[in-house]
Amino acid sequence: VLTEECFSKSNSVYLNAVLRENHRITPAVGLNLAKENVTGEVKIHGETIPKQSMCLLDTRSIGMDPDIVPNPDKFDPTRWIDEDQVMGRKGTPAQVLDHPLYREPFSAGARKCPGSRVANYEAKVLLSQLVLDWKISFAEDGKVKSWRDVPYYNGLS
Repeated sequence: VLTEECFSKSNSVYLNAVLRENHRITPAVGLNLAKENVTGEVKIHGETIPKQSMCLLDTRSIGMDPDIVPNPDKFDPTRWIDEDQVMGRKGTPAQVLDHPLYREPFSAGARKCPGSRVANYEAKVLLSQLVLDWKISFAEDGKVKSWRDVPYYNGLS
């Protein structure tokens, strides 16, 4: 029986890592965030962003960049729970993966989606119930060798 306690962060570490890895490979929203720097010249990590230049946050490219994510084509939830990997990202360009605005698909802080908890619990319950009720395996025809072999549409309609 699935209960609320099953889905607490301490009781579902691997389930949370699976969902986070899924969000890395297939972001919740297939949009890029563009903002204009209107305040003045800004320096971030040694890079200068001139006033009135456009900045683009592209979460899909970050999660698939081999310079940031080792072996980005591999679905590996342990990359989020292995302490050595998490600590190894500190102080490197890969630490962007642990930033709250990247880590959470529903944003963070005051502008966080008010329905994010409901959506997260729904995803956990759905995934858990599927695993409990169904035997899930690859087709024996050998057509699917990686997640890239599965048709995927990231659209708004």
